[in-house]
Amino acid sequence: MKKSIAIVLTMILIIISISETNARSHTPYVSIYTSEIGLQVISYSKEWIEKEKLAQVYKELLSNVHGYEINNLKTIYIYPEAREGVDGYYNDDIRNDRSGNLYCGDKAYIEIFNGDKYNSIEKIGRVLSHEYGHHFTTYYLVKSEKKYYTDWYTTEYARLRKLEKPKTDVINHKWDIAEIAAEDYVELFGSKNAKTSYDFKDTNERLSNNIVEYSYTNRIFNLIPQENLEIPLATEIKGLYAYWIKLMGVTAMAEPKLYKKPNFISLTSSNSFISGKKYDVKWEEAVGKGPFEYTVVMYPIGNPAFPKPIKTVKSGESLEATFGTVIKRGADGAMYGILENFEGQYEFKIFIKDSDGFMYSSEPLQFNFDLNENR
Repeated sequence: MKKSIAIVLTMILIIISISETNARSHTPYVSIYTSEIGLQVISYSKEWIEKEKLAQVYKELLSNVHGYEINNLKTIYIYPEAREGVDGYYNDDIRNDRSGNLYCGDKAYIEIFNGDKYNSIEKIGRVLSHEYGHHFTTYYLVKSEKKYYTDWYTTEYARLRKLEKPKTDVINHKWDIAEIAAEDYVELFGSKNAKTSYDFKDTNERLSNNIVEYSYTNRIFNLIPQENLEIPLATEIKGLYAYWIKLMGVTAMAEPKLYKKPNFISLTSSNSFISGKKYDVKWEEAVGKGPFEYTVVMYPIGNPAFPKPIKTVKSGESLEATFGTVIKRGADGAMYGILENFEGQYEFKIFIKDSDGFMYSSEPLQFNFDLNENR
């Protein structure tokens, strides 16, 4: 999450001081690691006390694609508890020169919350990448176009992304252009940990492995690759990757490309002999830089905020999945089953991750459970 703090150095220093004071008042723990470029990782969480562990945070930061802009990030703070319902904040250091032009100072910092709970690099990887995405995009948009966040809708980035300025002053978080840009950064330049996948099991697998229910969060990349799923994924925006690479001054990085998206072959249903219906979905293989990872998801039409996962499949495995109501007879002769019933109209989509970690999506398939037909 973006948090714009100050445009003059004196204000930044005051706020950093307040931030440190507040943290110390909440916990007796404090540990500091200083990297070779002077960037500090400061923890107030008991789970992030060892210097070696803080050094891993810095190493994880470097695992995200970065350029000279990393020298303008001063500190990464890790706090023990959640704050304001968010996982992190980016605090910029945007200043004015004598001519009134904007530029980025070197005192920007990142705050990561809930460190006592998210106590490993794998668990904070996506948050760190997202917050660094704010730093990355802020640095290069300010440097190249001298524009503050409120003017980003007039940038070349907004043109490529086809983002228009909202007609209201109250902007939904997922439609905030700075948030969309930070999510794009994770998709295009994020680390391996920032793009961690979960191996979702379909109903047949869950029944065989006695997994009746399981939980998942919005941190899972192959379930929610970006907060706003109402717009195309970053890899699907022509010229977007090349745009950021050009601003970085780099030319030797290959642009993500999927030569052929997988289409759905079929979505069929059959009656369960007890109650409900069993559904089987099949799809084609993608063509591009494999091997691929496929994750099939579904969500009510018009509401993709939190998709329901169906199954994760890898290249070489059967490209099919089962969901809904499934009943099986166990070795003891007893009947076992998972009962899932659906109503209304849903949209199905496949998220495809290639061998470089780039994520793409299939064309959607709509299915009306009330009429039991797709289109």
